[in-house]
Amino acid sequence: MQFERIDAKHNDLSVIRAFLRKSGLGLDAQIDYFIVGYHDSGDMAVCGGLAGNIIKCVAIDESLRGDGVALKLATELVNLAYELKRPHLFIYTKPEYALLFKSCGFYTISDALPYVVLLENSATRLQKQCALWQTMRVAGNRIGTIVMNANPFTLGHRYLIEQALQQCDHLHLFVVGEDASQFSYTERFALVKQGIADLSDITLHSGSDYIISRATFPNYFLKDQTLTDDCYLPSILNYSVNTLRPPLASPTALWGPSRIVRSLPNIIAKCIIG
Repeated sequence: MQFERIDAKHNDLSVIRAFLRKSGLGLDAQIDYFIVGYHDSGDMAVCGGLAGNIIKCVAIDESLRGDGVALKLATELVNLAYELKRPHLFIYTKPEYALLFKSCGFYTISDALPYVVLLENSATRLQKQCALWQTMRVAGNRIGTIVMNANPFTLGHRYLIEQALQQCDHLHLFVVGEDASQFSYTERFALVKQGIADLSDITLHSGSDYIISRATFPNYFLKDQTLTDDCYLPSILNYSVNTLRPPLASPTALWGPSRIVRSLPNIIAKCIIG
């Protein structure tokens, strides 16, 4: 099988769009490059996209599924990512495809079943990140956390933080690190830092690949687009509780955002991911 690399920003993607549609997928606008494989006849057989360090829009012709084509496609995508100096890779996929990508060297991080599974290409990198977060642990009986995009930081975000601080001995605030928003990460982080400068008992954390953003959350394979919020919130809560809690909070801690979501009005709780 012959593979081709396609710059998504400077090429007509109509053929890729049509191929994805056959698999019930849409075209994700954030993709930088596509890897496309062809049948001997010249027809498209497989494709996969790379959006930053996230693999998206993977589709395989039904006639080739189970023939090892997925491994070849994954290899091409990983090689491209390494050449672009993006070695830390993530992939969003449907739960039924998770085992396939695990066989390609990916490991599950989180999920929002029955819709989405998030995997990465390392069995130890997350553990190392958790070890780093553990060095930032603060003693207390009630430790909270908020994951925030803050695009930009507003009085609503400030109110959420103030309400959370009333419920916690200490609060960890994570700002989403990717530049997929109207305001850059540098601008958003600076605004948050300035906006909470007078508050105590709060630790502001810089961005990390492990802080999931709504901006990169995949809705291209969710036929009902309203499912994006329904999947994103359970995914971020499940991920936060299982990943951030152990290194940052004691077993008896009041943990956010899940507990904070339940204790604050819905409109305020949405600031956690806004």
